[in-house]
Amino acid sequence: MPSALRFPDLDAALTIRRDAYGVAHIEAATDHDAWFGQGFAAAQDRLWQMEYDRRRAVGRWSEAAGPTGLPADRLAVRLGLESAAKADLDAMAPDVRAMFEAYAKGVNAFLATNPVLPPEFALTGITPEPWEPWHSIALFKIRHILMGLWQWKVACAGLLGRVGPETWEKLRFLPAVGTAVVLPPGTKVMELYLHASEEIAAAAEHLGFLSEIEAGSNSWVVSGDRTATGKPVLCNDSHRALDVPNAYWQVHVAGPDFNVSGATFAGFPGFPHFGFNGSTGWNITHTQADYQDLFIEKFEGPDGDRYLTESGSRPAERSKHTIRVRGADAESVETWKTRHGPVVHGDPRSGMAIALSYTALQPGRRPFDGLRATLVAKDVHQLFEAQRTWV
Repeated sequence: MPSALRFPDLDAALTIRRDAYGVAHIEAATDHDAWFGQGFAAAQDRLWQMEYDRRRAVGRWSEAAGPTGLPADRLAVRLGLESAAKADLDAMAPDVRAMFEAYAKGVNAFLATNPVLPPEFALTGITPEPWEPWHSIALFKIRHILMGLWQWKVACAGLLGRVGPETWEKLRFLPAVGTAVVLPPGTKVMELYLHASEEIAAAAEHLGFLSEIEAGSNSWVVSGDRTATGKPVLCNDSHRALDVPNAYWQVHVAGPDFNVSGATFAGFPGFPHFGFNGSTGWNITHTQADYQDLFIEKFEGPDGDRYLTESGSRPAERSKHTIRVRGADAESVETWKTRHGPVVHGDPRSGMAIALSYTALQPGRRPFDGLRATLVAKDVHQLFEAQRTWV
C-alpha cells in the first residue's frame, strides 16, 4: 500500500503509524479525522472480523457460511438488532453520532483503496459491502447478546419444569428472595423452555462464543505503593472466550483535545471497555447485572395475531424476513413482537411463546452518549459522570 493517500473526506493531514508490535497509532488534527483514522486502521487489521460480526448481528451469516449459519441467523432475525441499532443511532447526541459517521467513512475509505482482501472473503464467496454507522452499534450488541442472564433463566425454567417446585425450592443457586420468577405449571410450558434451551445451544456457536464459559468480568486495581514502578495498575478480566483473532483490538488515538490508548472492538469507534487518557483509566465490568427478562406470552388466533394482557388481547407486531443461504434455497422467517419485546423462542401459532425484554433492544436509551466525554475526563468524578448514560 502507498505510504501516502489522499481522501476528500479528511479535514487535514492524518497520520497512522505502526509500532514494532503492529499496533496502530493515529494522530489527527480534528475529531472527525481521529475517528476516520480509527475506522481505516481497524479495517486494515480486522476487516473479516468486522464483516463476520455485522453479518451475524442482522441474520446474514448464512450468506457466507451456508446452512450451518441458519440457527444463529434465525435467532438474530427474531431479535431485531438492526432496527435497535438504527434507533440508537437516531437518538445519539450529535458529537457521538459524528464519531460513528466518521468511523464509517474511514472504513469505506480503506475499501476504496481496493485492498487485498483477507482470504476468508474468497473462501466464502462474498465481498465487503460499504460500512454504515449503525453497523458499529449492531456489532457491539451482538458481541453482548448472550452475556446476560437470558440463557441462565431459560435453563432454570426448564429445570423447574422437570423437578417441580418442592425440589426447586431446595436448590441453592436461586436468585435473591423477592426476585420475580414466575413459571406456570404444565408440560406445555416445560417443553417450551426445553425447546428454547436447544435453540440457544444451536445458535451460541455463532452468536456469542459463550456456550462453555461464564458470562461476566472482573476488575481490580493495585496501588502504586505496591508496584515496582510506583504507579497504579488497573486490570480487567473480561471473561471472553478465546477467539481468533482476539475479541479486542489495541489502538492509540490522539485528537485535538484527547490522547487515549486502549482496546476496543474492531468496527466500533472510541474506547468503551478499556482506555487510558493520561489522567484517568477505565475498564468496564459485567457486574452480573440483570438486564434481560423472559415473558411467557399467550397468543390467540390461527396465526398468533394477538396476545393476552391484563386488560385483554393486543395485536402482535408481525413481519417476514428472508434469509439467503449460500449453496441452498433461501429461508423465510416470520417474527413476532409483543409489548415486552421480540418473540425469541416458540411459535405463537401454537398458542404460547417466549418474549425477551432487553435493554439493548429498547429505543431511546442513548447508551453510547458517554463515549466522547470519557476520553477527556480529568478525574474519576468526571469519568463517572461521563459513564452515567451507560446501559
